[in-house]
Amino acid sequence: NLNRITLLSLHKADIVFLVDGSDNMQPNERLILEFVTDFVKKLEIGPSKAQVALVQYSTEPTADFTLNKYSLKEDTLNHLSNVQLKGGGSVNTGRAIDFVRNTIFTASSGSRLQQGVPQVLILASGRKSEDDILRPLLLSATATLRGSVSPGIAALSKSGRDVVFLLDGSDGTRTGFPAMRDFVQRVVETLSVDDNKDRVSVVQYSRDPAVQFYLNTYATKGEILDAVRGLRHKGGRPLNTGAALQYLRDNVFTSSAGSRRPEGVPQVLVLLSGGKSFDIVDAPAAALKQMGVLIFAIGSRGSDSRELQKVSHDPNYALSVSEFTDLPSVQQQLQASVEAVVVDVTPESPTVLGRFSSMLL
Repeated sequence: NLNRITLLSLHKADIVFLVDGSDNMQPNERLILEFVTDFVKKLEIGPSKAQVALVQYSTEPTADFTLNKYSLKEDTLNHLSNVQLKGGGSVNTGRAIDFVRNTIFTASSGSRLQQGVPQVLILASGRKSEDDILRPLLLSATATLRGSVSPGIAALSKSGRDVVFLLDGSDGTRTGFPAMRDFVQRVVETLSVDDNKDRVSVVQYSRDPAVQFYLNTYATKGEILDAVRGLRHKGGRPLNTGAALQYLRDNVFTSSAGSRRPEGVPQVLVLLSGGKSFDIVDAPAAALKQMGVLIFAIGSRGSDSRELQKVSHDPNYALSVSEFTDLPSVQQQLQASVEAVVVDVTPESPTVLGRFSSMLL
């Protein structure tokens, strides 16, 4: 699912496409290159945003272009339009991974690892490798992992997320608020809170925002669920969504409030809105996105669909329901998207992949 994969790079990231260019892949050449092209079209390319590199491999790897080759999306797409698969009979994926680790994910090739920027490797392969893959992955960790390899392997599981729910508590949502509360409860039940992977915060707003609890208020799922069950409708008017978004930026997505953004933990915001905002949402939403916060916006019949699309990171993450009692119909879609958010983006504690924050196969 291309839309889920692009979640990896909605904010600053170094993304390397490692493509099997062997003879075996020739019949699928157009599909592979279209996939890469469509992915790049969805990115914001630039030295302070996403950077992209393309490497092909068969018997030997070859860099089509490195991370610092192009600073404009147009130039990247122009290069991709002229790419052809390199050909070759053998498929040495392990050797290609070594090449990416030693040659592409380096400062000289444009990697911003030392600045804490997520390093993402997307591998597209058509058949089993003829050389060893595990050894290159383990070798990539030896310079960075402390102690044995086992902790690194364990770290391949999904990293945590900081999830903030922003609930419309204005007068217009009084009858729908119990359904909103139930929705938050159901989503929290699916999160991994007790092992300190996921953290949760809830904020209500109308004219002004009111924090129900911060990301570091509760450490167990049971405590969070009890707090959610005890939520009471705030009330008030008008609905100032812009002011609420700005408040989250300044007071909730912060280290003092429990945000682990400086550690590379993905930041997720789920907005539930029942009406059109009285104030402007553009600048506050843009500021959150600039911080790397991934925003999902869910609106009922009284909300403004264009406004929700402005707030969300991508129009695909602006969801609509007729009534808040219909929220279960979008829960699976929301959860699937949240679960697709970057895995193991933790610069201070590299995984077994070493320089690779994430790998998609």
